[in-house]
Amino acid sequence: MNSFHRLLAKESGLIKNEHDKSQNNILLQQHTNFDMDMLKSIVQDMGFKIINSGDYFIKPFTHSQMKQLMDIGFLTNKMLDGLYAMQKYMPNLGSEIFIEAKRM
Repeated sequence: MNSFHRLLAKESGLIKNEHDKSQNNILLQQHTNFDMDMLKSIVQDMGFKIINSGDYFIKPFTHSQMKQLMDIGFLTNKMLDGLYAMQKYMPNLGSEIFIEAKRM
């Protein structure tokens, strides 16, 4: 599964597939939008044992939309803290994923 904002974009018809590249991905030359399964597969295929994995920060909108909301004062730092805390209610939907691994 992918992050909340990618699933929302798909369900809203903004993208066809949650792995479609955004304008930000293109600008930053990011060739892949990883979900946890993809990332785990690559890490394991490279001979690592996964010790821990997870995600954080429920991001409801794209980077540019989030920046716009901050610029106009609608999205505050307190709200950003709340979005970080929301992960406990929405596991596996965070916009940032991580894996802790060690070589086998």
